[in-house]
Order: sequence, then C-alpha cells, then structure tokens
Amino acid sequence: MRHETNKIKDKSLIISFIMLAIFILLFLCTSQASPLSIFSPVPPDQEYTYSISMKEYLFTPFSVILTNIRLFFLPINQNLDYDYQLSTGFFQLKTFLSFSLLLGILATGVLLFKKYHLTSFGILWFFLTISVESSIIPISRNVIF
Repeated sequence: MRHETNKIKDKSLIISFIMLAIFILLFLCTSQASPLSIFSPVPPDQEYTYSISMKEYLFTPFSVILTNIRLFFLPINQNLDYDYQLSTGFFQLKTFLSFSLLLGILATGVLLFKKYHLTSFGILWFFLTISVESSIIPISRNVIF
C-alpha cells in the first residue's frame, strides 16, 4: 500500500511539471511580444530615446544614495517617478559634497568598529549591500530606482 502511494506522488509531480511546461509554451506562443523580450530590462514601449553616459551613471549615485537615506529618515516629498538631475562631473558641488558625506559616513563606520560593533556593522553592511546595485554600466535613465 505504501509503495502505491509513492507511485501516485511521483506521477503527480511529473504531471505538474508537464502542465507547467505547457502553460509556459502557451503563454510564449500567444503573447504579442517576442519570447526574448521578457528578458529585456526595459519593456520596448518604455525605452528612452536619449542615452546616459557611463560617466553620468557613475557620478549620479552619490547624490541618489543621500536622497534615499534622507527619504528613509524623513519621508516627505516622495514621488513614484523622480526626474532626477544627472551629474556630469565629479567636481560639481552636489556630487562632490555627496561623495564627501558618504565617505564620512563610511569612515565613521570604520572608526566605530572597536567600541560600537553593531553600529559599525550596520553602516558597513549598508555600503556592502548598496555596492551590488552600483555600477558604471547604464541600465536606465531612472537612476534613483
């Protein structure tokens, strides 16, 4: 009796995978977009006609990170679609001050390590996790997302 129950479970798992494969194939065949468009980071109808350079994409996140920190502690003037001004150079006042402040926060995290382990860990963990999203390869003009 126990052996028959295992056979039924094995068949139900195989049937579930077959049904999933059929559903995916039907979805891909009936969708109007090309099957490879589901892997595109930006849908074709939302693509931008203007580009963003690697330099702008590298310098803008310094002020974006500070904006996100400000929104975390003081959530006013929130918006779903920010029209964020791009930084064109490192020595623009906003970019340089943002970088300096972020460097100060990072230095504080390092200096607090011996006495305040948890605070230091939180600061360093923030910079570690934010580094995963930061890059110089432009993905979208919406840099604050």
